[in-house]
Amino acid sequence: MPTSSQANRILVLGIGNILWADEGFGVRAVEEFHRRYAVPDNVTILDGGTQGLYLVNYLEDADRLIVFDAIDYGLEPGQLKLVRDDEVPRFTGAKKISLHQTGFQEVISAADLLGRCPRHLALIGCQPLDVEDWGGPLTEPVRDQIAPALELGCEILAEWGVEVMPRTAPLAESERLLANDIDHQHYEMRGSLPDRLHRRRSTMCLGLPMTIVETDGISALCEFRGEQRRVSMLLLSNPPAGARVLVSIDTAVRLLHQVEALLIGAAIDGLGAAINGEDCDRFFADLIDREPQLPEHLRLD
Repeated sequence: MPTSSQANRILVLGIGNILWADEGFGVRAVEEFHRRYAVPDNVTILDGGTQGLYLVNYLEDADRLIVFDAIDYGLEPGQLKLVRDDEVPRFTGAKKISLHQTGFQEVISAADLLGRCPRHLALIGCQPLDVEDWGGPLTEPVRDQIAPALELGCEILAEWGVEVMPRTAPLAESERLLANDIDHQHYEMRGSLPDRLHRRRSTMCLGLPMTIVETDGISALCEFRGEQRRVSMLLLSNPPAGARVLVSIDTAVRLLHQVEALLIGAAIDGLGAAINGEDCDRFFADLIDREPQLPEHLRLD
């Protein structure tokens, strides 16, 4: 039986996008796993999100891999299915969020080409109900499968000779897998703007004015009102840290002037006030008491 040693490195990975309802199952499952259990030093718990090929380095360092993900098996919503070893590359995530997102199948293939794919793979997938609800929470049949998925993960770890221990004290905020109010509880209990706007259906196309904290040219850690997220920078020409960008669906789509960013922020607050039935005029001071004007390219001279 394998023992918990440096030669038996195990990665427990959750992948998906929490902004697309059930597509976030994998992330929420691994977040809950980390909240409930303490693991030996040879086990790494990782929120892989939508990092795509950035995950290859983590796979290279692992001998065994457990993945939680939302998988379109063609089953009834909320059903779990375990796929192992050679069968794993035949399945991919339920939804690709953008043209730039790499499916996990490609991540495994890349690691395999480098000769460093984990020797043992276990994919714990849940059939999603809704992956089109932009900003929505997990649906009930998928949310109800988090606990059974964790039990299955613990059984696999036990089979690999790893004992997980239930935590005896709550995690400190600094130890959580997700922070900045995007952890499961806070995300689904949100009630303020722009949070409520994130939970509108995907028919509402909303961009946020974010500031680049750090960037590698391909992706950047961006911030808006204390919330940070990593976004794709592939549509822009490597703007520096400190630049303001308009972010939509985890992608920076254009640069913003400081004044423009402030106006968009005020518009978001105004929309929130309108949704709450409050007076929103103060948020649109630049539009009050003047006639609407057509864009210059639509005017008739």
